[in-house]
Amino acid sequence: MTRVCVTGASGYLGSHICSGLLKPGYELICVDIVPSEDDYGEFRQVDFRNAEDTLKALEGAEVLIHCASIHPWKSYTDEEYLDNNVKGTWNVLRAAVEHGIDRVILTSSIAASGYNPEPDLCPVDESYQQQSLGDIYSITKHFQEMIARHFCQNTGMKVIALRPPNFTPKPPLQNGAALLSGCLVVEDIASAHLKALDIRDKVQEGFEPFFITATFPYSQEEERELPGNPKGVLDKHFPGAWDWFEERGVKLHPVVTQYDSSKAKRVLGWQPEYTFDRWWEENNRKE
Repeated sequence: MTRVCVTGASGYLGSHICSGLLKPGYELICVDIVPSEDDYGEFRQVDFRNAEDTLKALEGAEVLIHCASIHPWKSYTDEEYLDNNVKGTWNVLRAAVEHGIDRVILTSSIAASGYNPEPDLCPVDESYQQQSLGDIYSITKHFQEMIARHFCQNTGMKVIALRPPNFTPKPPLQNGAALLSGCLVVEDIASAHLKALDIRDKVQEGFEPFFITATFPYSQEEERELPGNPKGVLDKHFPGAWDWFEERGVKLHPVVTQYDSSKAKRVLGWQPEYTFDRWWEENNRKE
């Protein structure tokens, strides 16, 4: 029985990860500052800004999934981002070292490497790093990865860092439109964490990042055409989609394939299941 500690277990992503781990072979330690409404396993309430309490919260765990972060889908101050995402991550990984936890799955973000890579470089792989990051959230996610690299280099810890796009909850119609803008649904992000957990002992590098991102059916020629003729390109693959959304007051913003997720497919055996193709098939006849 593997004892897995999930930080941020009460949150949107954390609760989905915990739900997916309710299967033979895993025993859960659910840790969060907010009490959980679900019974996924032993719950421990902790503020990760407190190093001593964090150390106690990870006691008994063998593997760590660290997805506790704050995100700009709610309003936070710069100090809150630094305290929760940076200081909190330092305390969690330091506690992991103290308890001999040497396998960690970190929920990072595409923000850690930079939003909107230069079009001529797209799709970028995991080696890409934008020099100037766009906001405090991006900076703190980049710092999270730097902290993980530090512990990998100095303690022998192995970290799988997953870099998803936005997956925050949206109304059904807006969710469909967002899938064309590079977003994913939380179920696909959670499934990537479960895949990473399955292959954790096969990772050779100390720090191993993966883009967990959407896929699109466009050819290279269509991707070059997309910025100037989005409706024309979209109609080739999803006839009527542009007009269907406009009739309902939703403006589409289809994007090119900015981040290459082929490494996740090759190493983790992961790819998104709920793409726009599926959403369109399920919803385009609904009123």
